Amino acid sequence: MRALFHKLAISIFLLLLFVAADAMRGGFGSDTLFRAAAGQIVPIGGKLNVSPEDLAEIRDFDPEKATTYLEYSLGTHDAEVRLLELQGRIWRGELIVSRGVAGGEYNLRLMPKGGSPDEDTTTYKVRLFPDAEALRLDLPSVCERRLGVRPFWLFLLLLPLGLGCLGVSFLFSNREDSRNQAAGLGPIYKMARGKECWKIIFGLGSVHGVREGDRLLILDKGGQVVGDLVADKVDPEVAHAEVDLKIDLAPGFLVARADAPGLSRHGDEQD
Repeated sequence: MRALFHKLAISIFLLLLFVAADAMRGGFGSDTLFRAAAGQIVPIGGKLNVSPEDLAEIRDFDPEKATTYLEYSLGTHDAEVRLLELQGRIWRGELIVSRGVAGGEYNLRLMPKGGSPDEDTTTYKVRLFPDAEALRLDLPSVCERRLGVRPFWLFLLLLPLGLGCLGVSFLFSNREDSRNQAAGLGPIYKMARGKECWKIIFGLGSVHGVREGDRLLILDKGGQVVGDLVADKVDPEVAHAEVDLKIDLAPGFLVARADAPGLSRHGDEQD
């Protein structure tokens, strides 16, 4: 069960990395492209391509006075723009799409009233779709295109699930280690290869019946005896030792008391 939840947690965190990358990909999409489907009213906005001095006298305005300050052209009768607010060069509005639109891409040109079309025009792309499904298939996010779900919500769903699987795996691991330690088998927590020997720390201590100078066995992942060691420093829960470099240690190896119950199941001690 521990291995199952551990693998599941790894899979979920790999999926989380993909979702996070997908969210960043969708979040860094073009800020000059607006998408809308038939019958929708979509909030839009941006920054005017004019100098602050050209807008020095413009302040907040209500929709009824929008054409006093700004004008736009869209190139289609299937949609219209309702201007709502202007703060410096930042404008905000709504894109209103008719229900019978067939779809297409158009240029939205926006500029201050009476400005120069060549110098003061800011151009955006407006992409219209006949329905919401066609719009969804055009989105940059894979999660939104394939699942119809924003990556942000998937991230919020998967994160606690991954942490939960990791926690369950850790719980099973602790229980397994406790059972093994009670039977005289301890995992190798740390191993460092030196010039003359391995220096290791393993999970058997004085509470497990190990004393300094005790000779213990080293078991590989398959439970076979591959060597032995002498406990140098023994703490209540762990012990330190040096191991001959001829023994090819690897993660997952165990250290066992010579009198560990059922040791025969793990292999016979080598001469």
